[in-house]
Amino acid sequence: MVPTKNEIQLFSIGFTLLFLASWLYILLGGDYWLFVPLWIEVIAYPGLLVGNTCYELFGNESLALLLGTVTIGLFYGFVFVVFHATWKLIRGR
Repeated sequence: MVPTKNEIQLFSIGFTLLFLASWLYILLGGDYWLFVPLWIEVIAYPGLLVGNTCYELFGNESLALLLGTVTIGLFYGFVFVVFHATWKLIRGR
């Protein structure tokens, strides 16, 4: 299945918004590994999982932060597309 222009735009919006939001969280001092707030654990679970795994494997914090934020962007880009497709099915388009 070839993605439509609308799906690509939605993916780009979701990726960009959550990628920038995750970097904003990090830049505001949220990159500590202990005592992560519950709402961050829920929202950023894919990024935390990939980032922690990368840090344990390679020991490089910069790489872990980069891969974690990219993972969050990719995950929520796909979430935007899936929600849009579900919305179209519900509305009957």
